Amino acid sequence: MDTDKLYYTPQLSDWPVFDAVNCVFTLLGDATMVSLLNLTHDEAYALAIVNLYCDHRKEQKGKAIPNHKKTSLCRAEWKKAAVEPNLPTARSKAAYTWLLENNPTYARYISRHNEILASDAKNRFYITTANLFLHEHGIEVAMRPCLYPREGFGDSDVNERLLRLGRITETQKSSIRTSFLRKCQSRCLKYAQDYMLCF
Repeated sequence: MDTDKLYYTPQLSDWPVFDAVNCVFTLLGDATMVSLLNLTHDEAYALAIVNLYCDHRKEQKGKAIPNHKKTSLCRAEWKKAAVEPNLPTARSKAAYTWLLENNPTYARYISRHNEILASDAKNRFYITTANLFLHEHGIEVAMRPCLYPREGFGDSDVNERLLRLGRITETQKSSIRTSFLRKCQSRCLKYAQDYMLCF
């Protein structure tokens, strides 16, 4: 089987929309409703469980399109406050509820975050670079939940998910890069525009 066909390309219909009358996110709605993708920056940021950091600088040579050049390793930290009490709007609260009910990866990271907040261990908020890149399966869901509303969208856990679903064998290898590039080439421009996530 061509493994390229295994990677999911997001469709607009995959994102829930906000029903302002009932204050809930739903997959049924009309074009006038606000999608989970269209939350404000503050609303989307409030839903994140993990903050992503990477030093970079903007470069432009001649008349070329400006480029962001990565100048350090990427690093991540758990937020130092619980997500739910800090949600700023009814829309963000509805999005939080929807994500908990519909995305097991998001629910798992919320549970881990609550355990970390309850702990008094030193450096409990810091995620080591090795853990970030090798062991935090589905971490992008915790960083950008609005771009990863479904568990099946995950990139860093694509291999284990496809194995679990029986879509690849132990001898086949999936690619995080290909999985993410399929999203960057989709009609959802926010993947390609999020240079921190690209880093």
